[in-house]
Amino acid sequence: MALLSRAVLAAQLRRVVACLYTSPRRLFDVKDEDDFKKRVLESTKPVVVDFHADWCNPCRILGPRLTECLQDYNGAIELAKVNVDDLPDLAMEYGASSIPLVIGMRDGKVVDQFVGAQDVVKIKEFLSKVEK
Repeated sequence: MALLSRAVLAAQLRRVVACLYTSPRRLFDVKDEDDFKKRVLESTKPVVVDFHADWCNPCRILGPRLTECLQDYNGAIELAKVNVDDLPDLAMEYGASSIPLVIGMRDGKVVDQFVGAQDVVKIKEFLSKVEK
């Protein structure tokens, strides 16, 4: 069972890496609160914010799914990754008491959000709300 899980994660990782090298850069790590303000709140594009941690297994599952689903939007929606261990005040400000917490933002305002690893269908429904 563990080998199957590793194989699935390896395949997802390969798709994510391929996506990052073959499509416009639309994924970024938030460095600090000023970076969040400039790149997320002041963005002219919709932004999906992924509050995560390196030790969080559901976060490891969700990350590649989000990136894969965002391929359909050809850079129209950006993905901001916020490590809650590095930016705990920002995580608290947005209510990230459970992770992964994913928030869709447009024009600096929260459009929708969800908690936990979701399947591809639910992620695509979420992204369609964020894009509108």
